[in-house]
Amino acid sequence: MMSATNRIRGGKVLRALRNTAVGFGLMLVSASALAGNVLKDVRYAAAPGGKVDITLQFSAPVGDVQAFTTDSPPRIAIDLPDTSTALAQRRVVIGSGATQAVSAAEAGGRTRVVVDLMRPAGYTTRAAGNTLVITVDAGAPQMAGVTPISISDPTKRAAPTLHVSN
Repeated sequence: MMSATNRIRGGKVLRALRNTAVGFGLMLVSASALAGNVLKDVRYAAAPGGKVDITLQFSAPVGDVQAFTTDSPPRIAIDLPDTSTALAQRRVVIGSGATQAVSAAEAGGRTRVVVDLMRPAGYTTRAAGNTLVITVDAGAPQMAGVTPISISDPTKRAAPTLHVSN
């Protein structure tokens, strides 16, 4: 009688574990299905004037995006709500114009795309169908060890009358 009871309890435990595993798997599948769009590809191309066009390819038309920048370090961040990522590589190195690299990470039902910059630069975004294009300006290159002179500082102004002799 003891061995029959143990087998029944063991069967119930195994069944409960199997049901829990199946339920957990369904939760994972449904969580990824809740994301309405999928980031499938990231490409880039150099554009005239030192600009860089970064093209994000999605499985469906792009909805609302939220973007912001940081100065230190210089970055452009774009949040894509209800979007998951299916990129083969999480980070793409660019190294052109002011653009160093672009990376994407998924969390909390959204994907954040971050454009790492070598120096601060402006940008524009435009959506067309299943693509979002981020155009990064060239930005002003900074020369190491050179401080810009302000003409409002009287000690930095040239004398009003200069004479050259010999």
